[in-house]
Amino acid sequence: MAVNLVFFRKSLLQLPNECFGIRAMFLSLAMMCIKVYVNKEILLLWGFFVAEFLQELKEDNQVLLETKTMLEDQLEGTRARSDKLHELEKENLQLKAKLHDMEMVSVNGGWQRTDMHWISCPFLIKELAVKIVGERRKVCLDLLMLFGYGFLQ
Repeated sequence: MAVNLVFFRKSLLQLPNECFGIRAMFLSLAMMCIKVYVNKEILLLWGFFVAEFLQELKEDNQVLLETKTMLEDQLEGTRARSDKLHELEKENLQLKAKLHDMEMVSVNGGWQRTDMHWISCPFLIKELAVKIVGERRKVCLDLLMLFGYGFLQ
């Protein structure tokens, strides 16, 4: 029985040390619980920010798609005007050639100018030149608008 009392006494003396160890583990567990709670809150906030950021990205993408569509439409119009300008320049060259042919007529083996169509030709040339200049101006303005220089209008 004396041996049991010695062991009992030793175990009683070790109880404060064990209590201290258990208390330290409990405090460590409490700190970990607090860290887990804080990290959960941070994770919820991150989820909110990510969702909001994704929504903003979707809106930005929508705006970019609309802008792309608008720019493609403008580019298509500009290409059509450019094609028309090329056609007008081609027509201008053909008319100049025709005018040159009309001005020169073979008389007695030499070339002389005839005044038969001379009165109406300058008017036609001026009218064609005005059309070409107008088309060039439209193409230039369209290109400037396409690249963001809309302040010129």
